Amino acid sequence: MNVRVSSPQIVRLDNTGPFPLPRPTITLQLQKKDGTRVLLKCGKVRKGDGLIVVTIHAFDPNLSGIAVTARGNSGLSVPVVDITATPLSKTYNGNIADQGYVVPTEFLWDPWSDPNIVPCCYLVYIEINDRAILNNTYTGGHSGAGWEAIEIGL
Repeated sequence: MNVRVSSPQIVRLDNTGPFPLPRPTITLQLQKKDGTRVLLKCGKVRKGDGLIVVTIHAFDPNLSGIAVTARGNSGLSVPVVDITATPLSKTYNGNIADQGYVVPTEFLWDPWSDPNIVPCCYLVYIEINDRAILNNTYTGGHSGAGWEAIEIGL
């Protein structure tokens, strides 16, 4: 009989979902041209009003991935990308030290620069998933979601 034996392996127990509990947080603010900010709760913004500050807070010691999308217009889902062309969505990509957005993190978003965004009401959605490894296979894990509503006009 051929039995393969390995040295002891480190195991990390994960019985909680992503943080902060009960769900990841997202806030939207309008940053006007003079630098002042106005909180957007189901707010309506028009092109030329300013940029949208997206603040997200979502993390997990066993992060698998975070997705930030604008959803609206009967099934449209557009990844949110900041003004420096950095996607807010990310995966741990093999870096087990990456826990996500451990502190509230701000991004400037110009939805009018994305040709996929059409004037409509949107939910700006954040989703986070952690990873669970069992027998060297990804088997799901925990997830959480948060959102904020906004109306984007011309």
